[in-house]
Amino acid sequence: MPRKFRKRFNPRLVKTLRTYSVEDVCQLCGVHPNTALSWINKEGLKRIDDIYPYLVHGQDLAEFLIARQRPKIKLAPDEFKCFKCRVARKAWEGVADIKIRSQSIGNLKVICEVCGTNMNKNFSLKTMQQISKIFKIQQVDDSLLIQSMDTSSICETKQEGQHGKI
Repeated sequence: MPRKFRKRFNPRLVKTLRTYSVEDVCQLCGVHPNTALSWINKEGLKRIDDIYPYLVHGQDLAEFLIARQRPKIKLAPDEFKCFKCRVARKAWEGVADIKIRSQSIGNLKVICEVCGTNMNKNFSLKTMQQISKIFKIQQVDDSLLIQSMDTSSICETKQEGQHGKI
């Protein structure tokens, strides 16, 4: 059975009162044994003794995994995460394209105001009125648009865009 490797680790899976071997750390975190040894030898994961086999306290492993995690970026309704800048950025001139994905989910596509990278995020169609107030909607791909949804704000924005008022 192939092993799944992952970049984010759940420190809540670690039993803090247990002692883990390198193999146990590999199975728990889904990493290669060389990665676990690198954590011990190079990145500062504390081991119990200097003798082999290497053993690690669960509390030390949980603290190590928490310290390795990047903080999640909190985004305002008008912000997107730019993967090139690696920070929250606003849309270039507040312009956005909308693509309707399903009955309840849409996708906003914008351009980063700093580096010009394409950014996107999903949103609930229940918040369509708020989004139309925040962004200048340039294009709407409404091939999957549901008739039961209130589309008055989209239609108004489309008509304005055709006349060049955006």
